[in-house]
Amino acid sequence: MGGNKIFQDISKFANTAAETASNITKDAVSISKSYIESIIKEMDFVKSEELEVAMHLIEKQAGEINALKDLLAKHGIKDLDDKKDAKDQNANNI
Repeated sequence: MGGNKIFQDISKFANTAAETASNITKDAVSISKSYIESIIKEMDFVKSEELEVAMHLIEKQAGEINALKDLLAKHGIKDLDDKKDAKDQNANNI
């Protein structure tokens, strides 16, 4: 019967060691996850939804800019600098 006691003690020790190893692994994963999350939060990543909204606004503004350029071109102004140069020349002629 003394042999059974030794095997029971060895079995308890092995179970305790396995539980301890499992807990250490869980703790290591938890700590690593927290560390990685804190690094990611510091990196100022943009959510894909926010990026899509920004891209939509940029496309809309690009369209508005092109429409304004077309309107200026109809009035003979190729660039806003052309309008400024024309005003400067008119001021010099006065």
